[in-house]
Amino acid sequence: MTEDDLGTRRLTANALEQAPAGGGTSDLDELIASHDTEDTLGNVLNDLVEEIGGLYRLTTAALAMAPGGGATTYSYSNTIDDGSGNMLDGVFIQCATDTGFTNIVNTATTNALGAFTVYSDVAGTHYLRLQLAGYTFAIQTVTLA
Repeated sequence: MTEDDLGTRRLTANALEQAPAGGGTSDLDELIASHDTEDTLGNVLNDLVEEIGGLYRLTTAALAMAPGGGATTYSYSNTIDDGSGNMLDGVFIQCATDTGFTNIVNTATTNALGAFTVYSDVAGTHYLRLQLAGYTFAIQTVTLA
């Protein structure tokens, strides 16, 4: 049913002809059904992924466990320009919960349109430090909601 092709195993031309026909319950299906999957990797993955209409997606529980993800994520979006209305690309932004920036919760970089979004798991007042060579920016106080 298999043959060697320069060190790589592959199915022979008649392998599918020799395979069992579809339909009914296969021995593999019976084995899987009889196997206790509690606390196995497969069981954990089943809790994180769901099938809807033949498509798979992450469950709400999986999204909530993702860093910076889930229902508890707050955000702030804006654009940065040079003061004359020219949008700045490549501005590095640090978002912190304190003015000393000892608790940086997220970073971002502006795109070609000067746009950015920062995220935090905590709503409320945050501080933004902006950096781009050739420019000086004041610390910004923003509210993430």
